[in-house]
Parts: sequence; structure tokens; C-alpha cells
Amino acid sequence: MNTFNRFVVTILFILFSLQVFATRPYITKIERINTTTLRVNFDQPIKSHIGFLGLHIRGENNVFYTEANSTNVSRNILNYDTNALVRYLDWIEPALATMDTVVGLKTAKVRLTLSLITNGAEEIALIRFNAGIPFELCEPSCNSLNITSSSTHTLVASDTTATFSITENTNGLFSLSGTNNATLTFNGTNTDFESDTKSYTVKVKATTGDGENKNAEQTFTITLDDVLDTAPVINQFTISQGGNKGRLISKDGGDVTVHAMVGTGTYAWSSDDFSGVNSSNTSTSVTFAPSASVGTRAIKFQVTAGDYSSERILKLKLVDSYPNGRVDENGNGIADDKETGHNSNELLAGEGKKITSPASTRILLGIMGEDSGYLTLNQMKAYITENNLTNYNKDTLTTGDIYNYVIENLSATGVTTEVIIELTTAIPRYAELRRYSLATGHWTKSSDEDGNKIQSKQSNDCTDSSTWQTGLVVNATCLKLTIKDGGDNDADGNQNGVIESTIAIANPIIIDDDNNTDSVSSSGGGCVYNPNAPARFDMGFILLMVLSAYYLIRRKRRFVY
Repeated sequence: MNTFNRFVVTILFILFSLQVFATRPYITKIERINTTTLRVNFDQPIKSHIGFLGLHIRGENNVFYTEANSTNVSRNILNYDTNALVRYLDWIEPALATMDTVVGLKTAKVRLTLSLITNGAEEIALIRFNAGIPFELCEPSCNSLNITSSSTHTLVASDTTATFSITENTNGLFSLSGTNNATLTFNGTNTDFESDTKSYTVKVKATTGDGENKNAEQTFTITLDDVLDTAPVINQFTISQGGNKGRLISKDGGDVTVHAMVGTGTYAWSSDDFSGVNSSNTSTSVTFAPSASVGTRAIKFQVTAGDYSSERILKLKLVDSYPNGRVDENGNGIADDKETGHNSNELLAGEGKKITSPASTRILLGIMGEDSGYLTLNQMKAYITENNLTNYNKDTLTTGDIYNYVIENLSATGVTTEVIIELTTAIPRYAELRRYSLATGHWTKSSDEDGNKIQSKQSNDCTDSSTWQTGLVVNATCLKLTIKDGGDNDADGNQNGVIESTIAIANPIIIDDDNNTDSVSSSGGGCVYNPNAPARFDMGFILLMVLSAYYLIRRKRRFVY
């Protein structure tokens, strides 16, 4: 067989493999990912034909916790999307709450009925898969604890008679005490909170008797918050100029007074923009004349208590004249007539939308925004141009919704806080959460480590009791971020009791091919095989037929000669 024939055979093999021999997807695992949600995993991407599945669940005690053996119940798939290829499906399972209360119950069996699209052909596929669901010794949230000092935690098993013991304690920092040894104590008084070691683990065993089904083990991780040991908190600033309040000030409005709400210490003000703000200002307030060029201007405030200090950069937006008729009574950067009824921990973020921080905190408009925490790309570009900042925003061509806000009044420096954002646009497939730094001018991927978390959910009310899911959920309209003061996602970069944040849900470029299958474009070569794409009578198939015919003709001529 000559080289050309080998080439033809290779092409035929590849084309037939892609179009004919795609394998049927199968379930690899069913797992419980939190207290209320189950997940079924597949060995390859699949398309769900309908937005629900049928199942029943039976415990190891032979009790059915959904319906009887012959009856399936329906559950809505959380990440259902008729166009999306997914490797797993999630659903809220109410039966789990009941099963958690059953003494001695540690696993259960699941049988699923799924309707799938396989290799392009629509079919109703009955998939039965029995898998044990492990029941945690406690709520999943107790597996990972963020602390700032020694801490205790009460262990709870599904069998209330269980006795606990430590099986791994590498650092020797954990101990058990109390009834059934159910109190887990972390002795962190001698650990260095500023050291490179941030996490410590312990493995705990729950026992109710002899035999494997009477024991369960779980590993707990303790994460030290990287804190400056009272470091003083700069709670908030109040700014006033005549009868106006907030960070918008004018050159013709008279003297400006800034007051810092802060604890006891020594204070220092400084500014490269306002000559009246200098080292002679040593109280919690400073007054100065706004004699500077228009644009964003900065004042630095520092407080020192003992051996520790905190500092914060206050950014003021200076204009020639204050807008006529504008009133911002609470000083959060949004005109009062645009945010009627909002609390100090709520910020307008587009029409009918808001950003909410914890009740004990105060949330303000970011310096780039204009009467809304929702920031348009044009507003952002205009701010960068007006302030002569370096523009590295080439990737903003693929950036979706942008949000810009500041959270004050944290309980301490270096702690974490949460913020809930009601999204203007639902989260698209393949989305990525990015953060922006005014200091560097760059967008980077938001961190989900070291105390930072990214969660989302599909809900009409972001404050309802439905479960938050880790990461960016397709079609979700609620976003919850856990942000650490001074951490990667805090744009001011300081542990000072305040968080600044500019984030965006990035939309990748999507190419809609002949299969109506979306794919993320990228530079470089290569190809992607979709095992669930429908077979097509197209140019590929025509090429296959032509090559096959040519190969057969050459073989026939060869035998004739």
C-alpha cells in the first residue's frame, strides 16, 4: 500500500470514528455537594433534553425517601441549558433533610431516569445507577473554618450516639473534649498568624460500634486569617462642603471638611493634590480649600495605635461647579432622587437592582461610577482618559457587566465580608469573574482562595433561602462574593477595615457553528470534538464519500493491471 493509500485510509478512519463511533455517555459518580444538593457526573459532556429528571432514593435501611419503588419523582435541574454541554447535573434534593435526621443512616441508593441527547439523536434513555451518598459528620461549612484566634467547634454526626476520636493530628494543635468527645478545639495561641503556614488539618473519626458501616471519618481544615494583630480600623469618612455631602466636591463650593471615624490613636493626613492637607493636620478632621485641577484627587489618612497602623486613600471627584439641584444626603455617591428607600448597606446597581453588604457595614459608590454601582464600559474608559491613567483595557471588548463599589465599617482589619449583587444580565456560559485595579490598569481573574469565595444562584430574590452554588452558575442572576480585607480581591491592597472592588462578568467570544454548538474562541490552532454533536450530511461527509470512491477505483485499477 503506497503513501497516498495510507493517507486515505487514515482519513477514512478518523472521519468514521468521529461520525459513527462516538461513545454513549455514562454516569461516573453521584455525590452530595452540600446539605441540600446532589450532583450526577458523566464521563463526557452531554446535552440534557429536558430540564428535569426522575429518581427515587432508598436508604440503607430499605426505606424510600422520595416515593415507592415503582414511582419516580421529578426534580428540576439547576444547571439545565438546552444548548450547553455539561459534565454534571445538579438538583435540590429535599429528601436529604429528612435523611439527615435518621439515626445511624450514613448512605443511600439513588436511581435516576434521564432524558438525553446522545450523538445527535434524540432519545429517551433509562439510566439506572446505584451509588452511596456519604453523609457528613456535620454541616459542610464546618469542614473549612476561618479563625483569628483559638477556636472550638461542636461535632455533630447523623447518629447522635457517635463517639469521636482524632486519627490524624500532624501539628498537635487539636484536641477533643466534652460529651462523646464532641468538642473539637484548635489551640492556635502559639501559632504565627503572619507566617507562610495558613492552614492546619485534623482527621476525626465518628464511631457507633464495630464494622465499617458503623464508622465514618472526616478531615477538617482550619485557616488562619492573616491579620495585623487591633490594627486600628478606619471605619468611614464623612465629607462636607457647604450644604453638600459626599466625595463629589467643586472648586467654587468653598472649603471642604473631611472627618475620619476611627478609634483611638495618633493621626496623620497628607496629600499631593491639596496643599492644605499636610503633616500639621493631626486630628481626626481636616479642612482645606479645593484649589486643584479638576479630576480625581486623593488624600491619605493614617492612624497608629501602639506598634500597628492602618492607612486609607480617600478619593475625591473634583469638578468646577457642583451640579445644580443635586442632593446626596447620606454621602454614598448617589443622588437621593435616584435611590429612594435604600439603606446604608444597599447601593443602587442599575434599574431595579442593588448591591447589598452586611447590615453592620456601609456601601458606597466606587470612584468611577455615576449614580449607580453598575458601571458601563464607556464610563470606565472616560474615567481612565480624564485622569490620564494607563489604559490596558484591550480585553474589555469581551467584558460584560461591570460593578464598582466600596464597603466600609468592617469589624476588624484583615477580616472577610460578603456582598450580594443583583445582576443586570444573567451569567453566560463559560463566564469568568474578573477584577480591575486602578493602580495597575489591568483586569485579572478574581481569586477564590485565601478566604475569598465566588458563589451564584438562579433566583428572583437574591436574599431568599435557596442554596448558593460555588462558582458562576449559567443563567444565574444573583452573585455572592466573600472578600478578604487586604486580600487579592480588595483593590486598595491594604488591611484597613475597608474594601474597594471593581469586578466584571467576562463574556468570552462565542462562535455559533453549523451544529448550533457554542465554543469559546482562542488563539492558536487545534480542533474540538463534540461527541454529542449531530451527524451531518455536509462537506465532511461528501469528502469522506469522494475519498472512499477514489480509493476503491485505485484498488480496482490495480487488480485489473
